[in-house]
Amino acid sequence: MDKNGLIKDTTPPVNLERINAFIVDDDENVLEFMTTLLKDSGANVESYGVPEKALEGFKDKYGCVDLVFADHLMPHLNGNALIQEMREIKPELNFIIATGLCDQEKVETLGEEGAHVIAKSFHIHDFIDALKRCLDK
Repeated sequence: MDKNGLIKDTTPPVNLERINAFIVDDDENVLEFMTTLLKDSGANVESYGVPEKALEGFKDKYGCVDLVFADHLMPHLNGNALIQEMREIKPELNFIIATGLCDQEKVETLGEEGAHVIAKSFHIHDFIDALKRCLDK
């Protein structure tokens, strides 16, 4: 477990071959961990520490992006705004948003945007459950 409480075991939890994912988080530790986890599971991954850069990359490659994992609270463009911008381009896009919000009403609002919401600091199994829900729909 690292200093953020995230489990360091990156044994592939699910097979993500043929999945193209964007990881967007301004926390380098989370970004590195999630990138490693998804790559080790077979996914093609693009990682971004700046949400505006992720949006630029998405505009170029949206046709092949299956999943976006993003932090909710990021500078300049939060996860909710990122969902809205990306869904204007690709409405069926799968999102997992990680949030440290304790306000249940705000958390429910994120869910209303069609994102699967997981609380920080999440356990790997919470992420895997959200991932499976995304891919099963």
